[in-house]
Amino acid sequence: MPQDYRFVAEPQFDSTFNPTNKGNAVTTRKRSLLLIVIACIVQLWIATLATACNIPVFRYALENWQPDPYRIAVVHRGSLTDSQYEIFRALQQTSSDPQRPANVAVFDVDLDNAGDEDERREIPEAFERLVRFEFDDAELKEPTIAVYFPQGNARSVWRGELTATNIARLVDSPLRHEVIKRLVDGQSAVWVLIKSGDAEKDAAAEKMLAEKLKLANEEVLLPDQSLIEAEEEFRADNPIDLRVEFSMLTVDRSYAEENAFIDILLHSEEDLVEFNEPIAIPIFGRGRTYFALIGQGINHDTILENCSFVCGACSCQVKQQNPGIDTLMAFDWASKITGSAMKDVVLPELTGIGALVSAEVATVDATTSKSNAADGSEHSADATDETHAATSDVSADASDQGAASAEHVELVEPNEQSIFMVVFGGIAAAAAFVFVVSLLLQRAA
Repeated sequence: MPQDYRFVAEPQFDSTFNPTNKGNAVTTRKRSLLLIVIACIVQLWIATLATACNIPVFRYALENWQPDPYRIAVVHRGSLTDSQYEIFRALQQTSSDPQRPANVAVFDVDLDNAGDEDERREIPEAFERLVRFEFDDAELKEPTIAVYFPQGNARSVWRGELTATNIARLVDSPLRHEVIKRLVDGQSAVWVLIKSGDAEKDAAAEKMLAEKLKLANEEVLLPDQSLIEAEEEFRADNPIDLRVEFSMLTVDRSYAEENAFIDILLHSEEDLVEFNEPIAIPIFGRGRTYFALIGQGINHDTILENCSFVCGACSCQVKQQNPGIDTLMAFDWASKITGSAMKDVVLPELTGIGALVSAEVATVDATTSKSNAADGSEHSADATDETHAATSDVSADASDQGAASAEHVELVEPNEQSIFMVVFGGIAAAAAFVFVVSLLLQRAA
């Protein structure tokens, strides 16, 4: 039976969401014609590319798809204080942590001063314009962390005050630890079930997902082993066992420790945040999502379809042409795929952040003590509430992780046959589009 891992609720700290507005609906007839055209193109494209690669999608993604960096702006008015700058630098350095680099690019945006080229640290011009536009009229009392999806997606994901606690929760969390552990242990995908808060709906969704994942573990098949090993992209040096295995993790939406990660998942598709239903999202490869299932959509057919896609032949090797997004995780994927055995990997804490959090708590404690002594107040603030970490039922056994790799980016040499198939598929899809549209226009006339 799929493993279960629960995260319970605790008080949530502030964050700001920016849901995308939906466009106007098209008429039923036009929508039907559009769906027919799209279906024809997709089917032809898939059929054309089907022979491009027989390596399962989840395995190809694990070995080749480097996560794109999330763009993070630390927005403020005026210069940062020494302590604020220290936290800012700690956030910047998470991308170069030798053991657990986070897929982030961090920039300083002072709304009161554009600064020169050196001070701006090569912030992309378009991204700086976006941030300044969104914060143009904002009254910032404290520096704010603003997180955006990787380049090509202008949507805002999460916002929070610049504190050591917030940056620790932004790039790392217990749920992500467990997802990473299972993926590098060889699981095909880890399903994250985000609860709605409705006990009856959540129980039904959890029961359905658990039952169908157990069925998927038994019925979903990988491409033939001989075909997989015949591929040029097949990596025989990868010690991770190639198998079909799915598991489930559940988390409450109000769980503060996972606030940033939940926000990322709920913004992985434009309208997910608008649903007050249980939402199940499969995560595979190096932390990439696939189509989310919502409420009654969490059923036998959709679960098995998603599982079958993840384990099917990787017909399209270009990551951006596949559904889903990269999530924000801190882990050196490349060094763990080729090296010592992957069983029982222990994930170390991010360097530097833990000390900052401790210092932040100590500062708050000292300030509270002085204030209480001066005022004679009987009510003291519990300064550790914000950094309270939930205890977990799952523990990882210690193991030797070997030397960490300094190189975090893999360059994958394009396969000539794959390039040909993509080009040919594009031409064929365009021809099919023209043909189908012509037929539809003739019928409409």
